[in-house]
Order: sequence, then structure tokens, then C-alpha cells
Amino acid sequence: MFSSDAATFDSLKKLWGLATVSNRKPLLIWVGAGASSWLGYERWEGVARVFHRSFIKSVASYRRVDANRALAREEFPTVFQLCYDADPQRYRSLLAGSFSPLPMKPVYTRFLDALTRIDGASLVTTNVDEMLERSLPGFELLQRSDISRAVDLLSSNTRFIAKIHGSISSIETVVFRNEDYQAIAKDQGFIECVKHLLDTCSVVFIGYGMRDQYLIELLSQTAAVHSLFGTGPHFLISTTLRPELPSSVNVVQYRTDFHTDHRSSILSLEVAARPRSETDSCGQPLAKPSLVLRSAHLLSDFYPAGTWTSGNMLALRDANGERTVQMIVGPDWVVGEIPPYATAAHDLAIGLICFDHVLIPLECIPRLFELVGGSLFETLLNEDVLQFIHWEGYDSVCLQSDQIGFGYLATGATKTEPLELIRRLFSAVPGREAEATALMSRIERKVTYVDLSGSRNFADICNGLFVSPATRAILGVSEATPAGRIPRWAAHPVLRVVQVARIGATCQRSKLGSMKLMAGAAKVAEIAFSAVAEGVLATEPGSYVLTGQYGVICENEFKAQPGVWDAIMQFRNQNSGMNFRKEILKLLRDNEAAEVIPAIDSSLRQMVPTDVLARSRLAMSSLLAANGIDHVVPAVWSDSTLLNSGTQIWRARTKQRFTTYLSNHGIGVYDLCPCGSFERVKFCCMASLEF
Repeated sequence: MFSSDAATFDSLKKLWGLATVSNRKPLLIWVGAGASSWLGYERWEGVARVFHRSFIKSVASYRRVDANRALAREEFPTVFQLCYDADPQRYRSLLAGSFSPLPMKPVYTRFLDALTRIDGASLVTTNVDEMLERSLPGFELLQRSDISRAVDLLSSNTRFIAKIHGSISSIETVVFRNEDYQAIAKDQGFIECVKHLLDTCSVVFIGYGMRDQYLIELLSQTAAVHSLFGTGPHFLISTTLRPELPSSVNVVQYRTDFHTDHRSSILSLEVAARPRSETDSCGQPLAKPSLVLRSAHLLSDFYPAGTWTSGNMLALRDANGERTVQMIVGPDWVVGEIPPYATAAHDLAIGLICFDHVLIPLECIPRLFELVGGSLFETLLNEDVLQFIHWEGYDSVCLQSDQIGFGYLATGATKTEPLELIRRLFSAVPGREAEATALMSRIERKVTYVDLSGSRNFADICNGLFVSPATRAILGVSEATPAGRIPRWAAHPVLRVVQVARIGATCQRSKLGSMKLMAGAAKVAEIAFSAVAEGVLATEPGSYVLTGQYGVICENEFKAQPGVWDAIMQFRNQNSGMNFRKEILKLLRDNEAAEVIPAIDSSLRQMVPTDVLARSRLAMSSLLAANGIDHVVPAVWSDSTLLNSGTQIWRARTKQRFTTYLSNHGIGVYDLCPCGSFERVKFCCMASLEF
């Protein structure tokens, strides 16, 4: 995809969303031979070599030595001139044969789709094949002879295709030879028109090396280069940086290590039509928080032992009962993607030991209530330990029908007021309605409402995340899948990434000191948090205080010895517990600028001084003994392996979903991929999901 250098990053941010800016200059897409190669046509060098080989074999008067030198110096117009001079008829015949009509190819279809999404853009092309004008009939067609009409068409917002190097159907108009370029250089009307286009438009060069001699000479002959290019911005989509170009030409460098046919450049066109606010997720460094952190721990998910539904497919219907759209919601965890042991009790205990406050999503209240019982639940409320997070809505991937293999991300949809949701979660025992109402009111007062749809649009940030090559590689989303489209089979993993981003943004907005991430989230956390927040996990120090060892305490330990909860609450209210929480918070504040992944890998184990842990462990041991508990044993040493390698398991299940979808819809490996890429299944999503 894109190179990771700073220059490309800056250029990409300028290009991203350019078509959506209301006060921008007219947008012009300058299409070179690289685009025609997606149809199967040879690039300029390839055509020159085909001509060279043909003339060596067939035309005795062909100056092969001079042609060899020209090829070595990449002076291709000279090669074509030598061919023409040796045999004009054969030259024309080879030229016509080299650019005869070819069938549509999937990559070219994606290219056309990207062009049509850029609202109002016109095209200039040096390609002599006629596929562009045949595929885009809504564009006014201009040849070099009437290029001056482009000025009026720009003024009237009429989209056009300008064939400035001619068309193969009128072979005398094509520009290949030295004499053709000399004629262009002498055509003052043509030069002035090109100068006007460069001066009044923002130009995106794609599939074009910007090496045509007349354009280079035009630049060199103009004393005020900035005046020629105007204020731009202009963009060259290229595999190499071009420092010799004027500063108003921004180079977006892309990589060809995955697809050698340069299709990665198409993504540049796709992002030009995306919302500009999506660039907030594009490779930015972690933001350093300027606010003082709170001693608070946010649990991103909360699943006690049992069977829980964590993903659904919803069908929305209109007033007539007709289904209008499908919505995929939830992370949809299954056995194998999460630890084989429930960690909810452990997660809660860690939060209680290490932090003043523990926050959980509001919809998790019934699970928490079932785990700890009504008495401890009310105690946590009364002591202001337990608090709740309620977001502006639910995240989903929306799809039009069963027959379409891709959808679009929607964040913050189906909004529900906190009290309304609380009433859905609780049902009063007959005769105790007043107590239930009072409890619901107390819960409502503990709710923090977090709306991420404000000035920094969360939906755009998340959509920007899924353009990232790193995110796509982790999720198994094909590089060929157009920007903004979410494959159906990757919907749930995508929603997990959104949840990670939502947790990070919430921690930043609410100044929370720590969060517990879902299984498998370590790799995506670095990407997501770079867009929205920063943070570390605080787990194992609390485990050590309880057990004397680092590890995860299984839920059975808490069920078998309920006095553990009493000991934890007593520890919280002792000086040793208060001091321990203060020490944890101090360490988090000192570590605010730390990178996310090292923090996740090490948790706080290496950050908490040994003597602090020892004193807290001693105090907790006394309290456990006073409650009739000899010891608490961590049954599992750590789930950090799953935290870091879990995305491989995500991809395995995504591959299963994809295979099932193909089977159910009778799609073969050489059919077009249902992700909307216009590429074959075998070379698209199937390839991206291979390990």
C-alpha cells in the first residue's frame, strides 16, 4: 500500500478527502499508461521493446545500434522515431495492433469505480487506447485539436476526458515519436491550455511518470515554477519519491511488494473521495495527554462463566414491514477466540485492588449483578466504586441484502437514553417496585455518557483505520477491497477494532488511568490508539497482591471462597490499600508517554516496586486469613499470549466465514470476489486470508 515515510504521510493527508472540500479548485485526474496496463496493454517501455524486436527481425534499414542506445537511455520517443523512419506503414500497423480493444479486467473496473466516486473530477490522459471514453460515456470527449474547450467546460462544471496524446482510431494524432513531441512543443495553443489546467486545477497524476519531455521543458522554461503550478496542491502517485519536482507537487509513494501491477495506486483515488476527517487515524504518533489521569479502570468487556450472546444479525424494516437493511452488531466471540476460563471476576478484583473506581459498559450490569450478588453490587454503588459508561449508540456494519458481500461501518446508531436502557435491564420483583425504582435511579447517577460523534468524528476515524495496511493485514481484509467497504465475513473483527478504538477514546476523554482490553487486541491497540488515545493495562500487580504470584485468578476461586470479596473491600479501605492505589496511579502518570504495546506486554509488573507489592501482599494476606481463607491460587499464569496472538485466531474464523459465504452463494475461486474489489476470489480475499 502506502510507504511509511513522512513525505508520503503529509501528501496523503492533503489528498485524503480532497474531493469533499467545498472550496477546492477543480480536480483533474491525469491518467498515464500505467492505468492502461491494468487492461493488459504494454507500458511505454514495453511497447518500445516490442517495436524494437519486430523491426530488428523485419526491416533491414532499421538503425538498431542507435535504437539500442536509445532504449538503454530510456529515450523511447527516439525508438519510435527510428521505427517510423525505417518503415512508416509497419510502424502504424504495429501501433494499431498494440492498442486494439481488450476485454475489461477487474483491476481496471475498480479504477473506473474510483474515478466515478470523485465528484466533479475531469480527466486528462496521455493514453491512446479508447477504454476510458467507452467506459465513461457521461464525460465530454476532447481531442488535442479542441483541447481549448476544456477551459469553458471547467467553468461550467462539465466533466470531460481530454485525449492530449490522441486516439488510436485516428492514428495520425497519436504522440509517440520525437517529431510528435516537437509538434506539441510548437503548438502554442496546446501549451497555453495545459498551462491553464495546471494553474487553475488540482491535478492528481496516476499511472503517469511525469517524464514527458514537453512537460519537463515547459517546467524548466518557466522562471516562476510556483506561478505555473499555482498554489496546487498537485499529487503524483508514484513508487519513488521525486525531489526534483516543484514543492507544489506532493508525491504519494506506494509499495508494489504485494501487487506488482501497481494497483495499490488506486487506493489514492479512493481516499480522495473519502471524508477528510478520516485522516485523523492515518499513522499519527500517540498523543501525549495533557490532563491529569484519574484512578479508574475501564473493563472493555465483561463475560462471567456461562453462555452469552455477543453478536447478532439484525433486520431493519420500514413502516410497511419490508426489510431495508441488515445490521451486524457485536464482537461475536466464540470458543477458541477467548480464554477457556472466565476472567470477569479476576478483572473486577484487579480493578478494585488497583484503582479508586471501576467502570463497565452499562449493558453489562446484569452480568455483574449475577457475578457478585445484590449485596456487594449495592455496596460498590454506595461507596462510589462502581461506575458505568454509556455511549451514544451501538456500532454496526450495515449491508443492503444477503446477496451483497460487503457493507459499511455505522457507529453510534440506535441511540438509547441511559435510564431507558437500565429499565430494560432490570425487572422488579412483585411488591418491591419502589426499591427497584430507587436502585435504577442510583445507577443512573453513576452513568458517564460518552458521545464520540462530536467534532472529531469517531465514524470517520474508524473508517480511516480500515484503510491502514497494518489493520487490513491483521484482519485479513484484501488490499484490493475498496476504501470504506467492510467484507461481510470480516464484520465482527472490524467491530472489535472499533471497540478497541472506542475504549481508547473513552479513556482519553474521561481521563481514565487504565483499561482492560479484549482477547487478541494487543496488535490492533497500537494502531487504534494512535488515532484516538493512549493507555496501559494494569492487571498483574493486583493478582500478585491477592495471590503472591502473577497470573489470572479463575472465577471458581471467587465462587468457592466468597470471603475474597470481603477481604478486597476491607483492603480498599485500609491505609495499605489506599497507598497501593496511589502508587499505581503515580506510576501510570509517570508512564503517560509510553508506547502502548510494551505497556500491554509488561502490564505494570515491571513498573511497581517490589517493596510496594510486598507490603500490599502482606496486608491482603492478613485480611484473607481473617476471612477464613488460607490462600488464593492463580490457575493460569497469564493470558498475554492470547492477547498478542489472538488476531491469528480472528483471521482463522474470518476465513471460515468467508468459505461458508462462498459455498452458500455458489461462488468459485475464479469468480469476482464478493467484497466489491472487482478482483477474482483467488487473488483477493482468499489470498489475504492465507497464513
